[in-house]
Amino acid sequence: MTSSPPGGIDLPIKFVVTGPKRSGTTWLASILNSQPDVACLETDIPQVSFPRRFSSQEEFDCFCAGLDANFIRMGLAPPTGIRGATDREDLIYRYTQHLRETLDIHHLGFKKTMLGRKALKVVTDEGYKVILLARKHEDVLRSWVHRIEPNLSHAQLRLHKWLVDVNWYSLSFLPNDSTLVVDYDFLLNNTGKVLEAISEFLSFQVTMPQVLYHSFARHGTGFHGNTSFPIHHQSSAMRTSLPAQYTDLDFMRAASRLRPGQSHDHLLRAQALLQNYRRLRVRLFS
Repeated sequence: MTSSPPGGIDLPIKFVVTGPKRSGTTWLASILNSQPDVACLETDIPQVSFPRRFSSQEEFDCFCAGLDANFIRMGLAPPTGIRGATDREDLIYRYTQHLRETLDIHHLGFKKTMLGRKALKVVTDEGYKVILLARKHEDVLRSWVHRIEPNLSHAQLRLHKWLVDVNWYSLSFLPNDSTLVVDYDFLLNNTGKVLEAISEFLSFQVTMPQVLYHSFARHGTGFHGNTSFPIHHQSSAMRTSLPAQYTDLDFMRAASRLRPGQSHDHLLRAQALLQNYRRLRVRLFS
């Protein structure tokens, strides 16, 4: 049995930001990444991506070399201490501690879009808190075609596979106390209130700073043309034309076919999705 920490001790928080592509994950992750003593990195989550075991010393050495290269590429000191790890748990601990020390932060998070059901189960079992971004499917598809690739059918297929994988209209496998669903439009229009809810959820203060785009190197240069930030959505210079063959009706029809199973009609799906938002809205209006 573990004892509670002495009063005043600020335990490090582990968290993950995920959701569909074009749902605000980069924007929210960058807000979190811009907080003092916090990093939210766009890289693999070690509990998910690190191998369960290594078949040989050579395989382990190659893995460590890959980690070194990733750090060096971003101008950071490589995690040389991981070579002394005794097992996978120790390897992950040394890696995350190196991140905290190198970036001079306390709370460590990761941003990974479209994280699958198995990976979500792993991170919640490992004590991570999960912030799940949600956005209207037709808006996701419209932005996807606008910014990522012009093939609506391909975008719909990839989004559909992810929705099925996580059973989007239930999400019952995610613990209530370690999951927060954030609606993109609500975040956009009520940023301050949502950040208050996120502060309560993560147990550290989150405010709205001057946000720059950060990648693996937390103190990296801002990408002023990054389309994941709402401020750029207002600039006509940043816009490109959608393929002429797609209309609003095309996106609505594509979105209406995004369902995990044939048993969900429109009303049931809408009710279930609203139920998933209750965790956020209760926090904001109670």
